Amino acid sequence: MNADKKNSMKKKNKSKIKIKKGMLPKDLDLALDQLKIWTRGDGTKDTFEKVFTLAELKALIQAFQTESIELKGRKKSVFVDLLFTHLQNSSKFNEETRKKGKLFI
Repeated sequence: MNADKKNSMKKKNKSKIKIKKGMLPKDLDLALDQLKIWTRGDGTKDTFEKVFTLAELKALIQAFQTESIELKGRKKSVFVDLLFTHLQNSSKFNEETRKKGKLFI
């Protein structure tokens, strides 16, 4: 019974990273750093799928691409995986995104 209480407390005390689009800084470098921090949390891929729309995920991925790619007909999970790959590989935003000065239209 004591072990059950400990396991229950561990589950309750396990902190989750709160992800909200509004928490992304306007500065692109700070926004990139924030996205990288979020990718380190447990279960954040699922959270990214819930928080960001498909259009926003596409915009984030395009922000890393140096060439235009066709991003149609895919599931959110595929885009989240691709985004996480860019973020975990320490990719930088492309020049076009830097000129715009923002991630989302």
